Amino acid sequence: MNNNFNFLDNSIIKYPLIFVHGLAGWGESDDANKITPYWGITTGSLLKDIQKKGYTCIATSVGPMSSAWDRACELYAELTGGTVDYGLVHSKKFNHKRYGRKYEKALLPKWDKSNKINLIGHSFGGATIRLLIELLENGNKEEQEGTPEGNLSPLFKGGNKGLVHAVATLASPHNGTSCFEAVKNSDKFKEIFMIAANFFGSTKLNKLYDTQLEQFRLGTPANEPINTCVSITKAIEFAKKEDNAMFDLSIDGSKKLNDKLHISDDIYYYSFPACESQLNTKGNYIPEARMNPLFMYFSMCIGSYTGITDGGFVIDEKWKKNDGLVNTISSLAPFNEPSRNFNEFEKRQKGIWHIMPQIHSDHLQIVGGMQGSDIKMLKKFYSNLAELLNEDF
Repeated sequence: MNNNFNFLDNSIIKYPLIFVHGLAGWGESDDANKITPYWGITTGSLLKDIQKKGYTCIATSVGPMSSAWDRACELYAELTGGTVDYGLVHSKKFNHKRYGRKYEKALLPKWDKSNKINLIGHSFGGATIRLLIELLENGNKEEQEGTPEGNLSPLFKGGNKGLVHAVATLASPHNGTSCFEAVKNSDKFKEIFMIAANFFGSTKLNKLYDTQLEQFRLGTPANEPINTCVSITKAIEFAKKEDNAMFDLSIDGSKKLNDKLHISDDIYYYSFPACESQLNTKGNYIPEARMNPLFMYFSMCIGSYTGITDGGFVIDEKWKKNDGLVNTISSLAPFNEPSRNFNEFEKRQKGIWHIMPQIHSDHLQIVGGMQGSDIKMLKKFYSNLAELLNEDF
């Protein structure tokens, strides 16, 4: 892993660092985190060293298989306290409960323009925090028009600009991943993945790994008695819907999501693309030897695939380079938003993606798992990241 970025000579503030995990991930409130933290799966916590320097670090827990919308709603409730409101219109559209679990205590006792936060998302966490910002600043017109007066969640009202200072995304598929097109029988893979998630959420294993899918009646909160049963049919139905992570991570799903999002002119944006594949003599990208073995098959499929999505998007040669699960080109920046390559000698700008130097990492090494992670380098990377996000210009 490289760490080729430096900082201008600016003062450092210390806004809280809010970490949002990716697909199938977990946070501080999950028992799985006691066994191994998501942010330091094999290296040990990557956040402790940052905390020793005076930074507040919070590793949030949102639905590991849920859509960006549901995750953004859960993230908001977790940070501010109260009951998750998925929206009247949204919940009717996707046939799930409007309200989710209740958070008795807000993770952020103070969150206003004087007490901003920094948001860090790995993988699908990037889409989650971008949608949260969209709702905070602009609200949602459909929920506003379809919800009786006085019954609308504050999240959907908008008008909350100035609450976020900076954003960082790590190996995030801003424009989706071609994995679903490249891998044969990917629909079956999705179904198996969701059946496994339902199994965890509907048995005593939910105390270890909380799937947070009770709005779909596919699980029970970890602190409550089991009151659902494993339903293969329900899990397969969920996998086929658009209100899940799998759809949002697809190229067509990501485009649909990106069309609804707007970059904020009040926030600094940084993206960290990753790659651990190399070009071979046939013009394809193959996994490097240090890549996690779990990703090698997916990497080979992505690295040799070109084609067209169901929505008509052309996946060309530029999409072959990858980190095992995500195309490197997709993790640079959303195609419909302004971006530029990071230059340490230029003043940072709000409202534009600063594309950081490419990190030599597979999709999980960047968060400390599962193999090949350089502990010393990772700790330095996260320490520098904390300073980068808290620079005051």
